[in-house]
Amino acid sequence: MAAGDPIVSIYSPEIVSAQREYLLARAALDDRSGHSSPDARALFESSRTRLFYWGLSEAQVQELARSRSQQQSITLHTPIRGTVTMKPVYQGMYVTPEMELYTVADLSRVWIWADVFENDIDLVHEGQEATIRLQSEPSTERRAKVSFVNPLLATSTRTLRVRFDVDNADGALRPGQYATVELDIALGDGIAVPIEAVIRTGDRDVVFVETGPGRYAPRVVQLGRKVGNEYEVRSGLASGERVVVSAQFLLDSESRLRASAPGQGHGGH
Repeated sequence: MAAGDPIVSIYSPEIVSAQREYLLARAALDDRSGHSSPDARALFESSRTRLFYWGLSEAQVQELARSRSQQQSITLHTPIRGTVTMKPVYQGMYVTPEMELYTVADLSRVWIWADVFENDIDLVHEGQEATIRLQSEPSTERRAKVSFVNPLLATSTRTLRVRFDVDNADGALRPGQYATVELDIALGDGIAVPIEAVIRTGDRDVVFVETGPGRYAPRVVQLGRKVGNEYEVRSGLASGERVVVSAQFLLDSESRLRASAPGQGHGGH
């Protein structure tokens, strides 16, 4: 809906009484033919201000002054352009001043919250660019920048929340949707191996390095961050060394063959 659209009509004895007070104050002001006393002027301004406090617009007050007839129900208008996201009221319902009748949200720009794991929070900062993909539109990419980094860590998930302000003029982004966020991080040059090449035993990480044609040897490595489908290697490998990418599969297949061979455990090779 657009700003200024009617949203709800309310009957209130207090609003009717406030209109009557305004009309009486205006009539008293007009009867003095321009020679109003300060008290009459103050009474008129006070009654006019009270109408604004009840939610009447300038146009409605002017119409009241023109028609000189109070309305039994007053129509309230939305102050902003947006979408109704909550409407807990219905026709004929009794309402009180503290009740929230409608919630209108401007969805032309939305926030996207992303959870960053604890071991990666030192890589995130405001102004950092990222690529955002919706699960409903995985082929569509949106670019955004980090606008806020939460100073508090979520202890239940051990993650840090960061916020992106994203343009939503086309209305494709809807509150409650899930998205994948890929932050642009410059890690510099280094050595990395595919995830499939690493055997994680729990107390050490091993890769099989080619030592000659058809010959491979296990090598303990120290891994760093996981980046995409690769692990950063901090030590244990030199640039240019070749590793077995499908080492886990090959070893698992070999162990199964040995377990099923006749005489396993009695000199089987």
